Amino acid sequence: MSQGQHKWQRYIDEVLILTGQVSEAAIHGLDGTKIASSPNLTVSKDQIHKLLACITGDESCLQTNGIKIGDVSYVFLRSDPGRSVFGRLGTDAGVVVFMANKVLLIGTFKAGIQPNNCANLVEKLSDYIAKYDHST
Repeated sequence: MSQGQHKWQRYIDEVLILTGQVSEAAIHGLDGTKIASSPNLTVSKDQIHKLLACITGDESCLQTNGIKIGDVSYVFLRSDPGRSVFGRLGTDAGVVVFMANKVLLIGTFKAGIQPNNCANLVEKLSDYIAKYDHST
């Protein structure tokens, strides 16, 4: 693992997962390339492209088909154009996606984690990357 890849993996492991407020997380380039990820979270390039299309203005694909992350389908809740997408799975799980510079940050939460806690952590990391990290 290169020094750059190691830094991105530390964002996943130390900034998100170790808090206990994010179940799984990933960082992907806008071209769909995986930069860092939790071991069991697999997101396809096609899934990244659909998320990016929604964030950049076309919610219709996710409103109709939901948000697919790996093998899990989430109900589309809302998006903040140019910024983020939110989805839900049942009553106690979900996904948040934020765009920062040239990357998408994905965080999932399961039972026992407050959705806002997960969203706030992923958003704060997104803000940090947008402001300080231009190495993508």
